[in-house]
Amino acid sequence: MISLMIGTLLLATAPTPTEAAPAPAPAVAAPKEERKICKRETVSTSLYGSKRVCLTSSEWRKREQRATDEDMGAVSTK
Repeated sequence: MISLMIGTLLLATAPTPTEAAPAPAPAVAAPKEERKICKRETVSTSLYGSKRVCLTSSEWRKREQRATDEDMGAVSTK
């Protein structure tokens, strides 16, 4: 009798096959960090003559665009 009651309790608390287990939350991918690119730049005022500058590729593009814009501004004012 006791084993019948224990079996009934176990079946009552066990999840039924129609009950779906909660779906795991989708993993949120962390934004991939851009890799740094290091270049040597000459510095005329330095005793060593150059320094190392490390920036991401997007930062290098922005820097190059800014330099181009400044050069174009200097040409157009003459």
